[in-house]
Amino acid sequence: MNRAFKRVLIIEDEAPFRRVVARNLEARGCEVEEALTARLAFQFLDRDVLVRQRRFQRWRSSSIRTNDR
Repeated sequence: MNRAFKRVLIIEDEAPFRRVVARNLEARGCEVEEALTARLAFQFLDRDVLVRQRRFQRWRSSSIRTNDR
């Protein structure tokens, strides 16, 4: 794993899915924070990578955003 991504915030309302993702990232050496909602996630905005899920009427996608430093 790229050492540039050490701190990760996962925003996901489904706890089992959130924990699976968190455990996999932790096993790769990442510091992981979890948030149930976007509102709760604001306290973690200084993370290097943000993983979130977006839902629209006709399609659904997951996105990963990196914080370029």
